[in-house]
Amino acid sequence: MSILPDCIKYYFDIDKSQMKKMRDVEIEDKKIMTVDKFSSYKLLANMGLVELSYCWAHQRREFIEAKTKYPEIRQWAEAWIEKIAELYHINNKRIRYNKGNLEFIEYDKKLREKIGQIHFLINQQYFHPGAEGNNGKYEETLERSNYICR
Repeated sequence: MSILPDCIKYYFDIDKSQMKKMRDVEIEDKKIMTVDKFSSYKLLANMGLVELSYCWAHQRREFIEAKTKYPEIRQWAEAWIEKIAELYHINNKRIRYNKGNLEFIEYDKKLREKIGQIHFLINQQYFHPGAEGNNGKYEETLERSNYICR
């Protein structure tokens, strides 16, 4: 493991005997790991080693694929693409400033508020026109989108 001020890089080389030991380890300050959907990351989360945060770009791509593949949910998918675009827009303004800067703090607050709104929407029960017949694929997309809110 290597540590930088705002970043930790993990190197995993684990055999099955080590995995059992790792499951029993208590981690006080669990790290958030921003990932794509490679299934091995779930193992780390299930072991309690990290909390997963899915990449906005990957989530956005799934909604773009959904609106293309399933025209009946186009409007629904476009609404989510727009919500992710708002996150990008606010974050792009935020990162123009240093962390302690008043403007950074202002945009950071706005970003967290927007993420909170999205988190609220993700946790609501609702129906969209493509819900039937797609084997739950886009409900799963929304479920995973919950992790972009961390």
